[in-house]
Amino acid sequence: MAKIDNYRRMKIEDLVEMRDDIEIVIREKKEEATEEFKKEVEDRAKKLGIDLASLYGAKRRGPKAGGGSTVAVKYRDPKNPDNTWSGRGRPAKWLSEYMDRGRKKEDFLVE
Repeated sequence: MAKIDNYRRMKIEDLVEMRDDIEIVIREKKEEATEEFKKEVEDRAKKLGIDLASLYGAKRRGPKAGGGSTVAVKYRDPKNPDNTWSGRGRPAKWLSEYMDRGRKKEDFLVE
């Protein structure tokens, strides 16, 4: 209970910034855990002689059926430069989260 009392004494701006930072760290840790798990599964399958493509289907490589191509990055997350969005289609989740908190997508334009 003492920890929550410390939070209650903090300014809202500090709490929001802390929450944003924590969300980024959680996302990064989930990505790391996913990659580690994926590697473990691949290693285990290799030891057992199991072809993962036969279990889950082969992943497509190359451009999409519609002749898709790589599009330049138009928006970038200043807190995590790996988070980008081309400006096409639905906004990326990271950008939507910022916009839900009152930020404008123009704030994240790549110069």
